[in-house]
Amino acid sequence: MSSLLTWLFAPALFSSVAVAQDADTFDLSGSNMDGGGTLQRHHPHLSQRGSAYAGAAFVFAKDPLVGLLDDGSQVTLVSNQFSARVMGGYNFNGAARLDLDIPTYPAVNVEGTSQFAMGDIRLGALIPIVDYGDSAEQGVAFGVTPVLRLPTATQDAYVSNGGFGGGLTASVGGQSGKVGWVVDAGTELGPKSSIGTTTTGSTVDAGAGVSYGVADAFRLGVEFDQRVSLAESGTGATSPTELHGYGTYGDCEGFFATFGGGAGLVAGVGAPAFRLMAALNWRGATCEAPDTDGDGITDDVDQCINRPEDMDGFEDEDGCPDDNDKDGIPDDDDACPNEPGPEEYDGCPDTDGDGVVDPEDACPVEPGVPELMGCPDRDGDG
Repeated sequence: MSSLLTWLFAPALFSSVAVAQDADTFDLSGSNMDGGGTLQRHHPHLSQRGSAYAGAAFVFAKDPLVGLLDDGSQVTLVSNQFSARVMGGYNFNGAARLDLDIPTYPAVNVEGTSQFAMGDIRLGALIPIVDYGDSAEQGVAFGVTPVLRLPTATQDAYVSNGGFGGGLTASVGGQSGKVGWVVDAGTELGPKSSIGTTTTGSTVDAGAGVSYGVADAFRLGVEFDQRVSLAESGTGATSPTELHGYGTYGDCEGFFATFGGGAGLVAGVGAPAFRLMAALNWRGATCEAPDTDGDGITDDVDQCINRPEDMDGFEDEDGCPDDNDKDGIPDDDDACPNEPGPEEYDGCPDTDGDGVVDPEDACPVEPGVPELMGCPDRDGDG
């Protein structure tokens, strides 16, 4: 198994001090902390109920940075890496979500010595472009996720490439009944960093995930993650691949928990022998669906979420302004909601066809003239 998790470095590497190199490629997504049912993937669907979230994630990686010398001997640069991340964000009623990720490393074992380290603070956002409603049992969404990394990390702990970084990811995802899925791909730009014969820097990242709702509040999933460095390198260490399994437990409000684990499948910087993680967060959303038009009927059952029900005792349950007389004009715009009439008369009838609508016609069944309130002038005396 070690041959899958190691690669060749120049022998001179191990006689030098540690340099900037990021051996932690695991970033828990804001979609997970916001209850999106994913782990690292950015699911483009956002709850239209809006919410703030805050929580913490704890991740342990075994041997995320291991090398082989030319003589075949194995050297471990980072043996144990334990991170604790504080995360928070706010969902603007489904229009966009802002995310903040502050990673710390209470224990990073670098070449046999344990130390505390700070990671790069990450600012991100999820912007849905096409989305589906909270109550939809199936649908497809598309969105983009810009990210900015601030150079706040300890540079001798192999938790950062150093310098500013940032990128953009596009994602498509959806659900069909109890099954959820997501595919995303993007690029993250950053400074080049060399360690022996291996150079890393800007990357192209891609991944996919699928999850299944075992129960109302319990979901199981699996995700695949692939990174390819755009920096030139003489080894295959710049394309790590990982596979993770995970579970989430929590409803649409209150506390939400995630647990999981995985391993590096293809050698690369940051691909560990195995990885374990757990997270707990709180979301301020409410399970009650919003009522956008304020008619007392929540959006999950309201067939007209932007037009209030007129509450006149006729088909008041659908949330749409009614058309009691079925003349094609909603009651809110119909001057005669219980009598069918043409749009030119604001929905009122003109039974005798004299151009005077019945409510204003003193002789509604006899054609007349407007000057006489719709009554005829048979003798012509006005």
